Amino acid sequence: MTEFDPIRALREEITGLADVHKVIAANTRRSEAKLAEAEAEHNALLKLDAFMKGLLEEQRAKLQGDGGRGWQGMTLDRNTITRQNALEVLADVACPACSNVGNYQLFDEIANGGVGVQCVGCGKHHPFVKQHVMWLRGEDKRRSNDIAAVAREGGAYCYSCGLTFEELLSLGIRPVVHHTRPFAEHGEVSRKIPVCGRCHELMNFMQRIHQQLLKRQ
Repeated sequence: MTEFDPIRALREEITGLADVHKVIAANTRRSEAKLAEAEAEHNALLKLDAFMKGLLEEQRAKLQGDGGRGWQGMTLDRNTITRQNALEVLADVACPACSNVGNYQLFDEIANGGVGVQCVGCGKHHPFVKQHVMWLRGEDKRRSNDIAAVAREGGAYCYSCGLTFEELLSLGIRPVVHHTRPFAEHGEVSRKIPVCGRCHELMNFMQRIHQQLLKRQ
């Protein structure tokens, strides 16, 4: 019968505790790394939130100040506003429905082949109908939004969320064409990609935010 060795038993217990400590220390380091990453993301979101609040206040002040061009105080000429210059013309104009300033996009009406203005802030189509601005005339070029042709070239799925056209339609979301560089500034020279309607709004929004950041430098 082996005689009990208290020293050996103590060493084995210490070894076991050391192994447990290594595992706990490794988990602690991983948790600290995740915490640091979460804090960095949180700080970035706080900065973005502060920037957006400042931008919103600045635009509201511009709207209310003497230099702001509220929609009530300006006249939109439907004979001069076109598909090509509409977003530029409306850059400092508040939406009559929600008061968001310059937050517009163009949309295509398949039924009549027309192009109109939509407020991204409230989603209203034709926000300037009272000023007789509905369907925009074209100049020497027409925005190409042939989703079938774009899908044949690049694939029938959203380049942002990755859902196929079939999956999107099952959710009631229609695929659309996105110009990788803003059409109002670059026309048809940039590549066009297929995206879903929801991702399209987010991508257009980020394009506008980045342009605003560049102008503030």
